[in-house]
Amino acid sequence: MNGLLCAAFLFLALNSGAAPQLTIPRNIRFLVRVVRPLDTSKLKTGDLVQFELVTNVRGMKGEVVIPAGAHFRGKIARVASLSSGEAQLAVLLTEVAWDGQNAKLAACFNQAQPREVQPASTAKGPASTWSDLTVRDDPAFGAIITSKVREVVLPEGTELYLQQCELPPPSK
Repeated sequence: MNGLLCAAFLFLALNSGAAPQLTIPRNIRFLVRVVRPLDTSKLKTGDLVQFELVTNVRGMKGEVVIPAGAHFRGKIARVASLSSGEAQLAVLLTEVAWDGQNAKLAACFNQAQPREVQPASTAKGPASTWSDLTVRDDPAFGAIITSKVREVVLPEGTELYLQQCELPPPSK
């Protein structure tokens, strides 16, 4: 599929005192860049991931709620290498930081993948191309990127879109 990865924003709450809660409009998409390479042959569940915001995220009235350059952090929620029969990658973004501010969030991939954004190539060879990849809904993780023909490889610099989606409540 294409380079449009969508993120679930259940809420953003600033970590500075009694700051108001930020809400991202439901259908808004925003462009991020992979900061550390993602490769299903090398990752483990729980590994840290980082993305950098390429474009501003705007609120309901068009105001900038998260500026370009903000850093999203999270972890690998699910990973499997191709040797298991299918390479799989899912992330859970848990924090965004910019200009000395931090916000908590819950974000995951979503299934919508337009074709105009492609993974960056690497000095060690090409990354996955979206024709090799599938993005499918997953009730536990929002959506996962999969491939039955090669590892899922998203090198540093790969640009992806994020968008709100819904996650089920955590099981107790």
